[in-house]
Amino acid sequence: MNRQQKFKIEKKLMALPFVNWDRYVDSGDAITIFGWIKRNDDYKDFAIIEFSTDDYEVNVWATSSKEHSESMGKIFQPDSKHNVCQRVEHKFNVKNCIRLKNDILPK
Repeated sequence: MNRQQKFKIEKKLMALPFVNWDRYVDSGDAITIFGWIKRNDDYKDFAIIEFSTDDYEVNVWATSSKEHSESMGKIFQPDSKHNVCQRVEHKFNVKNCIRLKNDILPK
């Protein structure tokens, strides 16, 4: 990655000052960056951005933050709508997932 490509990614990351960026994975054809968004309760929301290494543009982005998904969408995909982030245990029957206290599973 050259300086200009690195700057392109940094500019997108800095456009989201409410995200504390944490880790990244470089798979060769994409760079996926993970971060955390503080909330008003004891939890944090996640943010994920995947950049293509072809053009260093955003391929995919996601967040569990209802509050910030619209602002992220305006930056990355202006025509996108809020996509509801859903809980794994509400859809899949797996033991290795996070379960919230007093969470009522849908039928």
